[in-house]
Amino acid sequence: MPSQPATPIRKRKLRVSAACDFCRRRKLRCDAEPQCENCRLRGEDCTYATREKKARPSNARIHKLEEENARLRQSFHHPQVAIEETQAVITADTISHDDQDVDPYDQPAFEEHEPVDTDLISGQIASQPVIHASSEPPQEVAFHGPSSVMFNIPKKQQQLSQSSMTQIKNQLLADATRQRQMEVVNLNNNSLDFDGVSPELGMRLLSLFWNRQYYSGTIVYRPAFMRDMACGGRYFSKLLLNAIYFGASKSLNRPEDVECSGPSGQRGWSFRTKFENYLHASNSEALWRSEVTTIQALLIVSDALFTWCDERSLSWHYIGIAVNMIVDLGIHVDGSAGLRSKESCSPEDIEVYRRLFWSAYAIDKVQSIYQGRPSRLKDIDNSVPILFLDEYEEYELFSTLTYSATPQQLSRPTYAVSTFRELCQLSIIMDRIIQSIYSEKGSSTSPAELSNTLQSIQTALENWRMSLPTHLSIQLDSPAITSVLPHTLSLLSMYNSMVILLHRPFVSDGHLKSTSSAAGQAFSYCATAAMEIDKILQLYQMHFCMSTTPYFVSYATYVSATIHVRIAAQRQSDSAAHKCLQRCLDALGEHQTVCHAPRQTIRILKGLILRLGVKMSHFPEPVSLDCSNANLPTASMRERPAQTPRIDHLRSPPDSRSGICEDNSVPGFTDLDIDEVMRSFAMNSTDPLLSSGAEGQALPVLQNVDEGESNLDIDSFLSFDPLFGFNNLF
Repeated sequence: MPSQPATPIRKRKLRVSAACDFCRRRKLRCDAEPQCENCRLRGEDCTYATREKKARPSNARIHKLEEENARLRQSFHHPQVAIEETQAVITADTISHDDQDVDPYDQPAFEEHEPVDTDLISGQIASQPVIHASSEPPQEVAFHGPSSVMFNIPKKQQQLSQSSMTQIKNQLLADATRQRQMEVVNLNNNSLDFDGVSPELGMRLLSLFWNRQYYSGTIVYRPAFMRDMACGGRYFSKLLLNAIYFGASKSLNRPEDVECSGPSGQRGWSFRTKFENYLHASNSEALWRSEVTTIQALLIVSDALFTWCDERSLSWHYIGIAVNMIVDLGIHVDGSAGLRSKESCSPEDIEVYRRLFWSAYAIDKVQSIYQGRPSRLKDIDNSVPILFLDEYEEYELFSTLTYSATPQQLSRPTYAVSTFRELCQLSIIMDRIIQSIYSEKGSSTSPAELSNTLQSIQTALENWRMSLPTHLSIQLDSPAITSVLPHTLSLLSMYNSMVILLHRPFVSDGHLKSTSSAAGQAFSYCATAAMEIDKILQLYQMHFCMSTTPYFVSYATYVSATIHVRIAAQRQSDSAAHKCLQRCLDALGEHQTVCHAPRQTIRILKGLILRLGVKMSHFPEPVSLDCSNANLPTASMRERPAQTPRIDHLRSPPDSRSGICEDNSVPGFTDLDIDEVMRSFAMNSTDPLLSSGAEGQALPVLQNVDEGESNLDIDSFLSFDPLFGFNNLF
């Protein structure tokens, strides 16, 4: 039998031991040649990285992991024990850093220490291990809420111990003190970047800005900004620098300040031009990438455009972009803002984020009231505590640099931190008033529900006033007041404005359908608050320049004047109400030399005064104002000549006792007829100065009453004096 040919035995192809780097990344089959086929076809460099073979775990390692697993399982049944152990480890680790000897002049303050976990600084301790940030490039968006597929479940947290909190406060205070000293050192060493501005003018503009920002919060955290101004750090940018320059320009009052003027002598124009160039340049990413410095710059310029330049629409857009960036970075959620960073947040980072958020929150509420628009930042949507740990500015002596013609340093603390804290609390109540009383759906709320809301908010306001620290709770009737500060008076004027904002709708008898008794009680609150504001104005006039008042003092002046004029309408011409009303007009007349908004409130008040037949000794003179060429007065309060406008054809104010019914009287003001007060708020839709608006609502058509006179009949004058959104009338 012939032999069969042997069947060839197929050998199994050996698996390639290692793929090249390109094939490994792309998950391609690699032939493991020195120049593999995939790399050759794609023109890639074929490289093989050396990879160490991982050792098999030893029995000891396995035993240790099993014990750790058992401890973790046990911690689920006893979570408090796990939290205390974690707190002890973190506290010990934090304290150990302070024992290291570091040269304080080697590097910036917070680079001397290891970054502290975000939850530690926010007053909380994480019960889960900290996950360190990835070395990958930062993501475009940092924050995602619970509805997002990218939402991360927040860690369970526990309150930080008081000792650890004190340690962090002391560290921030020490770093702020050191940085104040380094400002002079860096200036003398020419290390500060003034972006082409002379160091003398640059430092003066910065000083003006630091002095003015207390009444609205602290948008820019000074230690971080000034440090990074010398080293180009992340809390400094030329966009922010020019925003600060522009915002501070309105306080310049020296004739030699021509360096920052435009071609027509417009003060601050060059800084605004630079700001807009940095913001809108073709190669700029300022509007496409959320950054802390961009948010700060937008808020500063928005505030300046609103209060100084009367550019309401652009100001509204800028603050809207800033709020969107705040949410994009997660700054509205305490502890989330550092997620875009490769490292954990330091105590300084948390201080920057908190101050920035609450400053934006307060500014948002003020603009909402002025422009009559919904606020963007809601208290229900944030979890940022009102907790500021750097207290350097609390006890720093206050300077009247931008509040007096002869600046001096007062022998009293600034109280900036406590004032800011109370401003935040009051802004939350302000948001409740906006949402409950002045929202679009407020007209559909039942009177009973609105009455309950009124009582709740009034209680909150009273609790706020009673809980004010002693150094902020100025006794306005005290003859010897030593703690008078502009931002403190601004805070109290804001409080009294909120009282009037809350109660006046119950007097005007709109959708609230108030009874005479309820309206009388509400007007009593308004009248008391208006008298408080008058005392604040007198105190401010005694100590500071009226033309440089914070703009919320100006708004409070207008709000109180709408109450004084209605009382004056039922009093003789020499009454206290007339004097209070005249002080309001004079104060607004001073303030209009610097800002636009008071000019508008004066026009509203003139129309109302003429409408109600109230005779005044004089009206403030109209001022032609440009946002960039206004000048500060040289005296603390200029005297206005007593001018009597031609209003002889107006009817005389009614007798203070005529037609008074005791049942319709106002508590505390028994000679006032509340029905007459309520009628003074009514708008006649047939007036020639009112045109039909949407859904039949009467809208004002303004006439020029700047001269304090008119040939029209008194009944034709504008009587519409809104508190919410008055700035939109012009």
